[in-house]
Amino acid sequence: SSIVANLFESNERKKAFLKLEKAKLEMEALNELTRNINSVSTLTDVMSFVMYYLETDFGFKDFWLVLVDKPKDEFYTFSFVSNSLPEENILYFKDWRAKINENLGSIYNAYFVQEHQLWNLVDRADNLSEEDQLIQSKTVWKYFLHFPLLIYGETIGVLSINKPMEDNSIL
Repeated sequence: SSIVANLFESNERKKAFLKLEKAKLEMEALNELTRNINSVSTLTDVMSFVMYYLETDFGFKDFWLVLVDKPKDEFYTFSFVSNSLPEENILYFKDWRAKINENLGSIYNAYFVQEHQLWNLVDRADNLSEEDQLIQSKTVWKYFLHFPLLIYGETIGVLSINKPMEDNSIL
């Protein structure tokens, strides 16, 4: 029985060590991303690093960055990158502009609440705003995963990252 206990303890130590190694590698990757982001000066360059990281480490394929145009009280697309949508749908997103109001649904919610939002499009299909339904009709996304971008407590935009429906992984 002490042999079994020693084997169990040894196995548990190996599992803990592997978890620590994995966490260390993830932290090193995040530190590298942070160094890369801090080494550039434009939002486009920052987004390139972020998108590369999210695609290679988490498999996200589509990125939509909307920024706030304060004088016009609108959102507008700053950047849209998709590896899963046809060109005509990509053009819709690249030209997208909308007045900032609650009719925008999930994007407005992320903007207003200033917290990330995960909207499962399959579960919420009957409870989406008209704008969310329109966006969903032009995509193959199973989620809206929105992150508000804050500077000094003010939301300057929303980053949406997505995976196509056929990707069966959970985020």
